[in-house]
Amino acid sequence: MRLRRFLPIFLSLGFFGGIFANSANVKVKAEEDYDYTQYAETYIPETGIALPPSIAFTIRSKTDVAALNTEKTPSVAVIYVDGEGNAVDASGNAIASLDEVVRACNHKIIPAFVMEDGAAMNAVYNYVNTQNLLDFMAFSSTPAIVKSFKALRPNCQGGIIFKDVRFDENTAAQIKETLCNNEAMIAIIDGQIEKSQVEEIRLHGVSCWATVKATEYDIYTALYNGVTGMLINNFSMPIEIMESFTSPTMLRKAYAAGHRGENTYPENSIEGAKAAYYFGEDYVELDLMRTKDNRLLIMHDSTLNRTTNYSGTQTVSQMTLDEIRQYKLGGMYEIPVLEDFFDFISVREGMKLLVELKTDDTAVVPLLAEMIEAYGVEDKVIVISSFEKRLSDFKALMPHVRIYNTNSFKTIQSACNYAYRNNAIYGPGYTYLDSPDVLTQAAVRGIPTYSWTYKTESTFNEYMFINTSLTTDSASFLKEQVHTLTLKDVEDVYELDKSAEISLSGTVQKRMRVNISKNEFATQNVAVSARFAPKLASAVKPLDSLGTYENNTLSVHKTGYGICLVSYTWKSKMTETTYDVYAKPIKIVHGVDAAAYEKEIPQAKYSEQKEQEKPAETEEGCGSVLPFGVFGAALASGALLIKKGKKKDEK
Repeated sequence: MRLRRFLPIFLSLGFFGGIFANSANVKVKAEEDYDYTQYAETYIPETGIALPPSIAFTIRSKTDVAALNTEKTPSVAVIYVDGEGNAVDASGNAIASLDEVVRACNHKIIPAFVMEDGAAMNAVYNYVNTQNLLDFMAFSSTPAIVKSFKALRPNCQGGIIFKDVRFDENTAAQIKETLCNNEAMIAIIDGQIEKSQVEEIRLHGVSCWATVKATEYDIYTALYNGVTGMLINNFSMPIEIMESFTSPTMLRKAYAAGHRGENTYPENSIEGAKAAYYFGEDYVELDLMRTKDNRLLIMHDSTLNRTTNYSGTQTVSQMTLDEIRQYKLGGMYEIPVLEDFFDFISVREGMKLLVELKTDDTAVVPLLAEMIEAYGVEDKVIVISSFEKRLSDFKALMPHVRIYNTNSFKTIQSACNYAYRNNAIYGPGYTYLDSPDVLTQAAVRGIPTYSWTYKTESTFNEYMFINTSLTTDSASFLKEQVHTLTLKDVEDVYELDKSAEISLSGTVQKRMRVNISKNEFATQNVAVSARFAPKLASAVKPLDSLGTYENNTLSVHKTGYGICLVSYTWKSKMTETTYDVYAKPIKIVHGVDAAAYEKEIPQAKYSEQKEQEKPAETEEGCGSVLPFGVFGAALASGALLIKKGKKKDEK
């Protein structure tokens, strides 16, 4: 195994002694009048947007702390911490104690502590350990800090802040590997990111959050890009914007996984995998069994009888591969081994394998790890199982490969406890859940949800609005679904000095692939709809509606600053499912100074204006072995270049 796999472990050990040696520096009093073990039940915006992004509000002032006391709260409160256990502003000045902010979250918001040095890490550890705080996140721009913290408190979510990332074809895989090696699940991109880059990161089974400026155009753009979370200094703006989307809206693709391939062919066959790829699935799920001669056979059952023309009594483990290959899947197709699927996936872009350990056979794990490394497919494989010990064994060998547990944890507490401790995807059987709310609350916490197994289009379409990925027996009904709208010959920004007409037409991208060798998808020219973004209730400079849209033409004849939202409505031919997809928002500036509209609106200003509006509304009725001195060197080695709306009790 390569040294890089074990380097983060060595680095993390370097913090243990420092933490215990210095934890006495910050005194924390255990409080008894607040239940620190209770999980937050976060506000979910009342929006048509499928799986809306988590809103992570950056706390930078006392006013920000006070702003948390409102009905429509952010999902997460991002708290920058100093070595004394204080929440601090951008200049490092204390604004509140950690306990004051946590209590202000009041079981409605998840606290996320940003720790950028050892002293801050000590302070957070001392605080959460003393209070026994359970539902929280640990963030840092230094991967080794997250790794070290989670070695001590594994039952929390981890997030790594990636600054000024320069994307190339390998960046998404590097981000995934950095997250896995440092026990984190959330990539926080602090800088520019495009929609395709978000998709690449998400396909690796991790969450992609981004820092977003508190301007309307930046928020609309982040929504279009499909980020799963926003770090922003104004939580009311994105909530208000999201709640303006009242129709079902798909801003990011819901991934699909072929359950043992496409069921028009025998299960676990290469032919079934090829069909799944053609129909546009993003993953193929397959099952592993070990033969007598230690080959990893792709087979669900312990015997061949159900799926082949074999009628004997021996199990797979009692037969050699040569003996097994005398028989055929469905009487026609060769029974594949894992190498066949690795060859298959190596020449198919945009698809990954979900490799399931179907038995508790301890010998399978090292064989699988050895083969993954030999074929170099660490970034094309996610390993899944219901056998938790086998997943732990695999992770010990290959910590940089994503895993997920197929057991159906029914509560957010149990789902988080396993996902956090094992840095794993949450993969329940949807029929085993008492309520789909657990999927939504897991997603809010940055846990990707991969649920199974959907047998009809109607159930798939229902649950694709609350899942990262869905496993299905058949993907034939998915091929016509669309997930991307691109406009033809249209600029992102128009700066006009006179009235103008802009022709709008679009192309949608379907799931179905038409050029397998190039991973190209079917497209269709479509007529689009367009509207100007509505005015926010408390915008400093409200957006303008600059004109009209008729006969595929946007006529801009008023002066002002507006954002044009262009959409296409897709409808299933077999069910009543419809949803909107949106093109990248168009910014139009006509005869005004754009700078006045593009100033960030901090939460304090937003809340202040809301307060000023209230009278008018009323009238109208309306532990370590490295000393702390080695801290910097250790950290440097771990870095990468790098219908809703109500809480459960109100429903």
